[in-house]
Amino acid sequence: MVLVNYVNALRKEKDSLNIFEVVIEGISNRLRAILTTTFTTVASLLPLASVALDEIMTPMALALRYGLLFATFLTLGLVPCFYVIGQDIGKLLGNVKKSHSETISTKLIVI
Repeated sequence: MVLVNYVNALRKEKDSLNIFEVVIEGISNRLRAILTTTFTTVASLLPLASVALDEIMTPMALALRYGLLFATFLTLGLVPCFYVIGQDIGKLLGNVKKSHSETISTKLIVI
């Protein structure tokens, strides 16, 4: 969510850039914060996952670590792709709405 908000703020700030350039700049600016947060959380779960004293906490810590690593790569890979796809769909639907309203208005004028 923070990445998407940051990219939206960059789009408003830099209108002259292409959507791909804005997304790449947003990812590169937020990359250090995302990786630092991920790796510190994964490292903090390491003692809990390595000590086999508790039957419930060890699998939970392992699942949390691997889930967080997986979600980080999804955040850095799929979220920007879906953002660009969503922008393209929004443009397409905006053009469809615009052309549809123009045809309705021309039909009304003809009648």
